[in-house]
Amino acid sequence: MLEGDRVQITLSDFSFMKASLVIYLAPTLALVIGALIGSLYAEPRGIDPNTGALAGGVAAFAAALLGSQIWGRHRSRDTRYMPTITRIVSRQSEATGPKS
Repeated sequence: MLEGDRVQITLSDFSFMKASLVIYLAPTLALVIGALIGSLYAEPRGIDPNTGALAGGVAAFAAALLGSQIWGRHRSRDTRYMPTITRIVSRQSEATGPKS
């Protein structure tokens, strides 16, 4: 394989789904749950529930994003989460044609 070759890569379905859940679902759920907890926490303390929901949602979302980033950094060295080259689709020399 040479630089410029076009290749086909694969990633296991399990790794793809797990990474997708951590990156997309976790922050979304954290936002909703944080907003609910913030609203419930604020109301008995005389704070506007919408303000509590906003603060709780933003804080939980930020924490989940940070957690996702830390998780991703630890997984970047894990070969289960790395794509694998399965075949060479075309060689660099085929793409550019014969040299004159």
